[in-house]
Amino acid sequence: MALGGKNAAAIYEALSQRDVQGAADELRSVYDKTEGKDGLVRLEVNPHLAHDTQGTIQEARRLWGLLNRPNVFIKVPATPEGLPAIQLIEHKQPTWLPRLWCRCAAGRQVVAHRSA
Repeated sequence: MALGGKNAAAIYEALSQRDVQGAADELRSVYDKTEGKDGLVRLEVNPHLAHDTQGTIQEARRLWGLLNRPNVFIKVPATPEGLPAIQLIEHKQPTWLPRLWCRCAAGRQVVAHRSA
């Protein structure tokens, strides 16, 4: 890919997309058998967007559409700017991103799972 002129960001995205989709495909039967309680694969929004609410929302939507697997969920940084993104995603876009629950204590990670 580098020889083809792609930059590091493009190479990372191509490799991570292929890896996440492959893992999601491998775990799909587990996801189906457990009705979404297991068999999930995670990908985090770029940490550089952790302090950009709109950028986080746009990137989460883009990744969700790009990956196109029901057993993939997008992790959102639990920063003050990430929390409004999590709330919007949870309440207004439940069909394209799994429901998210936030552990709001400082430094705690966002925990997500797909709801039925």
